[in-house]
Amino acid sequence: MHWVVVGTGNISKRHRENIKYLWPDAQVTALIPHRKKTEKDQTLNHADYINDNHEAVLENKPDAVIIATPASSHIEEAIFWLKHDIPVFIEKPLAISATQAKDLQPFAANSIITVGYVLRFLPIIKELKEIIQSKALGEIIALEAHVGSYLPDWRPQKDYKESVSARAELGGGVLLELSHEIDYVLWFLGKPKKIFSDIKNSGTLDIPVEDDVDLEIIFKDNIKANIHMDFLQNPPTRFCKVIFEKAFIKADILTGTLQINKNNGEKNIYDLAPQNSNAPYLDQLKNFHDRLKGISTLSVTTEDGINVLSVIDTAKQTSKERREL
Repeated sequence: MHWVVVGTGNISKRHRENIKYLWPDAQVTALIPHRKKTEKDQTLNHADYINDNHEAVLENKPDAVIIATPASSHIEEAIFWLKHDIPVFIEKPLAISATQAKDLQPFAANSIITVGYVLRFLPIIKELKEIIQSKALGEIIALEAHVGSYLPDWRPQKDYKESVSARAELGGGVLLELSHEIDYVLWFLGKPKKIFSDIKNSGTLDIPVEDDVDLEIIFKDNIKANIHMDFLQNPPTRFCKVIFEKAFIKADILTGTLQINKNNGEKNIYDLAPQNSNAPYLDQLKNFHDRLKGISTLSVTTEDGINVLSVIDTAKQTSKERREL
């Protein structure tokens, strides 16, 4: 099988390495977009071929493409391959706006397209989904999702002010970079009815994008979800709290600890940590591979990716409107 991984950043490196780990005999092409390859590119690991020409790579008949470029180029890149009936895995977020992402809709019905929201493959998030669906603890009353980490620590070898995360035109800012939380909340609760937002740039990091965001989202039956996202916390935190009719759950996503406190006083604590930090990425890649082989139809869909972006677009608009009152 011939895989193409587009991009040269950390996530593209992880995907190349994981392909070779899962399928040692697979061919991997590292495709460098939007520039000519340099001598430094020849050192890219876990690649059988390194190329900077889309048409030349296309002639080698790839079986699947992973797009791990800045979000601003995801849709253009995906359409190139989809026009040639080649399945694509697109790293999150799907695009930088819902309007841009909707250009993929003509391909969605007859093409294999997966969006890389890897938190769905964490055991603790999958368990929360199952608990919610089972209604074993009753209906949800409210939910809180929280993620905070310190942007300068993300890529210590690079000036964070020059990174994609700090550049709005490439898809930076908290809302797009940490949109995993929005994705899994929508996965749990469905489409929102109302969205309120408070989007701020604290000035602490001296970057021209939002670094501190609070969302309040109202779902069917007036279920309320609060989502907090920031680039400012050190050490990082990531958790989800859910209030049910019969219990309260806290899921620590970083440690994999799930605590269930039932209204009758019963308490249970479960260790749902993955085998290692790379395991969810391997499971995500295996899921995409299963889709290619017709074994599975489960995936994070184009519609899922657009729904996340619609929340972000609406949040930006409502925050702007609030500031102008």
